Amino acid sequence: MLGGQIIRAPLLRSVSTIVDVGCGTGSATITIANQYPNAKVFGLDLSSVPEKTKAQAPSNVEFIKGNFLEIHKRSTEQDFSLKAGDIDFIYSRLLVFGINDWPSYYRNAHSLLRSGGYLEQHEIDNAWFDGNMNLISSEWEWNNIFRSELSNAGLDPDSGTNAERYMKEAGFVDVHRQPFIWSYLPDKRWPDSVKIGEYTHEVLRPYFADVIVKNVLTKKVSDDKMKEYHENILTDLASAEGIHFKYWVTY
Repeated sequence: MLGGQIIRAPLLRSVSTIVDVGCGTGSATITIANQYPNAKVFGLDLSSVPEKTKAQAPSNVEFIKGNFLEIHKRSTEQDFSLKAGDIDFIYSRLLVFGINDWPSYYRNAHSLLRSGGYLEQHEIDNAWFDGNMNLISSEWEWNNIFRSELSNAGLDPDSGTNAERYMKEAGFVDVHRQPFIWSYLPDKRWPDSVKIGEYTHEVLRPYFADVIVKNVLTKKVSDDKMKEYHENILTDLASAEGIHFKYWVTY
């Protein structure tokens, strides 16, 4: 989808400190560390990184369990901290379901970066389009409920398109953003997204349906309606030629 180039910001080879926020399994952290072997690369997440990943990581990687919004503080729960101006590059992707205070997130990132440093944010919107770039998900009842519940929880269902505004409000200047296609069905129009389209259709689509129904919609509807929504999700996410959402890279 990204053509093998996960970093889009024009980083200098001399960067010395990088933080991968919400590193998850740590795969992106390791990729970045291999690309910048002279930098210290921290992978930060609320959950522990698998031991197998830690064993595969190069020597310039350190995985930290902690909260990015509290990274500038020391506490009994988190003995790792960074100070203002400590970081050259902050990288993060797909925190759409994890950050309930985006303004604070971007302000914190801005304060931790050195002068001339970059924050690169990869996010999505909870909105699907067909192959002609027409918005189609606004008609999906289950998705309208889902978007409403995200907003009620303080999450932003449009964190991808809003990233540019959040960055500027936090003090970032010369902000750039670029949309990429994340296919839900393989489509020859977007050759860079064919593989992820295959994976999304076969693996992520049913997983997404299960997660939405069990963790969100089940609180709002009857069992019969829940089963109906589950079928609707599976059908809707394969309903249009070229169905996709936009994957926004902002830095």
